[in-house]
Amino acid sequence: MILRAALRKFPYYAILLIPLTLAAAGNVVVDLSIVRGKPEGGVRTVRAERGDALELKVRSDEAIEVHVHGYDVKVKVSPGGKASMKLSAQLVGRFPVTAHLHGKGGGKASEPTLLYLEVHPR
Repeated sequence: MILRAALRKFPYYAILLIPLTLAAAGNVVVDLSIVRGKPEGGVRTVRAERGDALELKVRSDEAIEVHVHGYDVKVKVSPGGKASMKLSAQLVGRFPVTAHLHGKGGGKASEPTLLYLEVHPR
């Protein structure tokens, strides 16, 4: 009898909990400054949890394309410029964020790692 009453009320309690689960997702803002194709301060690891909103703000002294592997998101930065990209951390794992540098003649020169993005389950 008590179990039936509890089961009847469950949908109402579940609806009340939805805003709490949505509020649990956080915002992660990452500032990345690139000088001569390398990240200032060295390669670091940024931690996020699944469902977090990520924003990567990039500054570079040269033309560069930044790529988040696994998410296949790219952003181009002009020399001395700034750019940003936003994504939702839905994939769990460790993902390198690399620079696509351009060699002489416009060809692809190298792909150094700028940072690692670690997305953990909630």
